Parts: sequence; C-alpha cells; structure tokens
Amino acid sequence: MNITNEMTVTSIKKFRLFLESIIAIKNNILKDYDDIPATFSHYDKDQNYIKLLDKARGCAAK
Repeated sequence: MNITNEMTVTSIKKFRLFLESIIAIKNNILKDYDDIPATFSHYDKDQNYIKLLDKARGCAAK
C-alpha cells in the first residue's frame, strides 16, 4: 500500500467518524430546536405589536 492510498483511506475513515458523530447527536439537536418557544407572545413581551396596531387604527398610545 503506498502513502497516497493510505492517506485516502485515513481521510475516508476520519470523514466517516465525523459523519457518525453528527448522526449520533442529531436527535438531541432536533429536540433542542423543537423546544425553542415559537409563540408570538414569547417574543413580543413589550406588546409592541399591540401598540403599533393601536397607532395604525388611530387610537391614542397607551
């Protein structure tokens, strides 16, 4: 086996290990992502949307 072929085999093995490590943590990453709150009220805690909506309707600002 020559050096070039050995390097290719080593690179493929390292790449395979890299991909296996990603697959191993995939479910944890997806669960963490799904646990991120995605409700509008969670992000609009100061009720800026309601204030802007009131201004657009011509109501006085609160």
